[in-house]
Amino acid sequence: MKKTIRKVAAVLFLTTLTSCGIDMLNRVEGNNNVTSIKRDISTDFTKVRVSTGIELFIQQGSEISLTVEADENLHDIIITEVVDGKLKIYTEKNIWKSTAKKVYLTVNTIEELTASSGSIVVSESVLKATNLDVSSSSGANLTIEVAATNLISSTSSGSSSQIEANTTSVISTSSSGSSLNLSGETTSHETSASSGSSITAYKLVCKDVIAKVSSGASISVYASSSIDGKASSGGGISFEGNPEKITKNTSSGGRVSPR
Repeated sequence: MKKTIRKVAAVLFLTTLTSCGIDMLNRVEGNNNVTSIKRDISTDFTKVRVSTGIELFIQQGSEISLTVEADENLHDIIITEVVDGKLKIYTEKNIWKSTAKKVYLTVNTIEELTASSGSIVVSESVLKATNLDVSSSSGANLTIEVAATNLISSTSSGSSSQIEANTTSVISTSSSGSSLNLSGETTSHETSASSGSSITAYKLVCKDVIAKVSSGASISVYASSSIDGKASSGGGISFEGNPEKITKNTSSGGRVSPR
């Protein structure tokens, strides 16, 4: 029995050591000599996805352009490619240390914006669209300003998003310890949060709100006309705006109350 345990321990140790060695070989350190290179984009796209710790600065304009600002030896491993109408921005190797790994992007039309894996997205102009789907996950951070008819926004897995929106309708979701902060104006807002996450939207001036919260999550909203709130399993909904119609459904320690 002891021999078996020793063999298993040895195999696990060697596996871990090999994995660490492969990870070390796959990591790259920047050389601190920052350069900027403009890249051509010959294929149309309406969706953008950024990941692996890249900083993306995005704006809207009449002409599409993309410039990468990074340590000189990192340019070759920062990938910018269009696949099925989606511009993907990522690194093909792990960057251990760098002075810069930034992408400056000007888009014409935008329908979807996704940030994941520790990336950062900042809008340098208002992003205008009819329908816009914005999401962040896996520790990413997103700060943008939006003017759209319909906005869908989601956060998950410890990520965070701050969105200033001028819209007709908003659908927002947050889960797994993530956070979403919404401000601006809209007519209707349908929102849900779970698993210790939070949605802060009392600065999003809105007429009608439907909110659902569970599993210790929290939602704060502004509703001037009506709010329909459902809270369970220790979740909490707070609201401002003195809505004329208030509908509550609570269970298992859930709470719906004025802020």
